Amino acid sequence: MFRFQDKTVYIVSLERWGLMKISKHHYALELAHRGCRVYFIEPPDLGRKGVSIRACPDHAGIRIVNYSPVFRGKRFLPAPVFSTLVRLQVRRILRAIGHPPDVVWCFQPYLFEDLRTFGAPLNIFFAADHFDPKLLPRELASADLILAVSETIHRRIRESGHPVQRINHGLQRAFLGPAQQRLAEGVPRPLPRRPVVGYSGNMRIETIDRTSMLRVIRAHPDFDFVFWGSYRADDMNLFGQRDEATENFLRALQGCPNVRLRGPLDPEVLVREMHDVDLLWICVRVKGLSNRDNSNAHKILEYLSTGMPVISHAVLSYEGTDLLYTLPLEHGDEFPEFFARMAAEIARGEEPERFRKRIEYALDNSYAWQVDRIEAMVNGNGA
Repeated sequence: MFRFQDKTVYIVSLERWGLMKISKHHYALELAHRGCRVYFIEPPDLGRKGVSIRACPDHAGIRIVNYSPVFRGKRFLPAPVFSTLVRLQVRRILRAIGHPPDVVWCFQPYLFEDLRTFGAPLNIFFAADHFDPKLLPRELASADLILAVSETIHRRIRESGHPVQRINHGLQRAFLGPAQQRLAEGVPRPLPRRPVVGYSGNMRIETIDRTSMLRVIRAHPDFDFVFWGSYRADDMNLFGQRDEATENFLRALQGCPNVRLRGPLDPEVLVREMHDVDLLWICVRVKGLSNRDNSNAHKILEYLSTGMPVISHAVLSYEGTDLLYTLPLEHGDEFPEFFARMAAEIARGEEPERFRKRIEYALDNSYAWQVDRIEAMVNGNGA
């Protein structure tokens, strides 16, 4: 029976290692906690030469691999030439690491394409992000297991004829103990006279509904709003916009007297601060953005683990549940008014059962449980 223990795992990531962490980073950490030797392969870096490997500051079982690409302008290369160059790239990475992989766990589409080039007994393609529906990742064809974190991505892959399994995002380890403690206490806090509203995430991402967010903040001078996540360009290890409109939005936020931008924090500090707020929110726009539909978001499980109410635009993966207070996407322009109505409703009191259900749901989707579920899929027992 296959187990994620004492394995050498190459994780091919779309994002670099840094203070802000999402699913790629959390799976690397969970695998390392289980005794795996994890090599976290970052995106190609034009500013480097060769392949370099460095220790990960967050776990001794993880090494971060950075490499310069041996080619550029993929679309201009004949297919046989491109395939030869990819094999050369992989050989250089294998030689530098010195430990052949037992598992290649790929989050990055359109890069190495044929995962079998690494020679691992098990290849996983994890579709955690949207991709161009008109251009399927070629990695799908060489994957032994394909995973998708939203129904939209799952449907796109399934309709292409590839077998694919659905799995939710995960809850990182730092949130588990506080969530279990809060669940044991079993008593939700009433909304105070001056509530604190929390938002966690990359503040430079294009999907924030910046207009609605500022309208909500300015309409509630009696609320405090705290933001955790990268907003300075120098803090970015994830993708983020650096245009003038983004800078204007961030300056506007900083100019609001009831706003605090905390930046990226260590997980333990983030958990502690998140448990001190009274409401959490998600404020997004997807209209006019390609391959965006608010199917799912990794921050939701962290939100739910606190038990606190969450006000959000509709999230497709949570339709039909009462875990969030949601506004249909087609009514997105009405979000400021919706936020005010929901905050007033929450202030009148919630059923304690909703508090418990949120935490239990989050705990049932920890990264530890997700790795167990993936093990079951590898062994032919997944649903």
